[in-house]
Amino acid sequence: MDVEEQTERLKADREHGASELALWAVEIMKNFVCSGDFRDATALIAEMKSIAQQIKTSRPSMAAPLGNTVDEFLGRAEEIALSGGGIAEAIQKCSIAADSLIEKLKKLPLMVARNFGSVLGEKTTVMTHSYSSTCLKTFSMHAKMIDKIFVCESRPGFEGRQTAEKLKDAGLKVVLITDAEAGFFIKEVDMVVVGADCVLENGDVINKMGTYLLALAAKDCGKKFYVLCDRYKFLKAEENFGFEEKVPQEIWQAPPGIIVRNIYFDSTPAPLITKIITEKSD
Repeated sequence: MDVEEQTERLKADREHGASELALWAVEIMKNFVCSGDFRDATALIAEMKSIAQQIKTSRPSMAAPLGNTVDEFLGRAEEIALSGGGIAEAIQKCSIAADSLIEKLKKLPLMVARNFGSVLGEKTTVMTHSYSSTCLKTFSMHAKMIDKIFVCESRPGFEGRQTAEKLKDAGLKVVLITDAEAGFFIKEVDMVVVGADCVLENGDVINKMGTYLLALAAKDCGKKFYVLCDRYKFLKAEENFGFEEKVPQEIWQAPPGIIVRNIYFDSTPAPLITKIITEKSD
């Protein structure tokens, strides 16, 4: 599979969270480096920059995790290129650098999960939304402290169903609800816990559509609202963020004359968020 095809798959993906796609992005870069035929290290870096730009612009709502991980790898590759040696040595070192970054990224959800333990009480009832590998790791780690977890189905892709299955397999008591039922059942929970696709400079959180309404319901009912994510998801000023809109047919094959909108992500204002818990302990 060539880089363009891999990037298109990343762009079309509906099954994985931002952390998993960031890992995928580094793997795409590594595969490109290892399979390419480059004249010299300068040519290698030039082509890597072109691929990096394709990846970074493939998912505007995930501009932070994709941009930050790819930029970190690209920066390391440039250091390698400037250090001298032949192209074969540069490719080998870049591959090692990619593996190192991948291992670093894989450890982050566990670090976030450990830091979340401080806000849990005994037999906590939680509500969550959509799919987040970081949330899954966190809930699984603290399963003995969670009495029950409500999972919103997260239309139109129904990622919540995947979350519900994985949590059930981890031994948690799971209740799957429609997104519209969240306001009804939120009175039964102690807290809302979600992941994030991106954190803006002002502290607002970008996540799957419906997160903002869930935060409003939590605020109205006096429930704590936590966001779990690593700091690779914090947007830099120069990164190009945008709200992604998918094909309307995912929602409804509407008759002529009806406009269907299918925005995938929304923004939850910082004042509605109790705390963003990252891999860095406070």
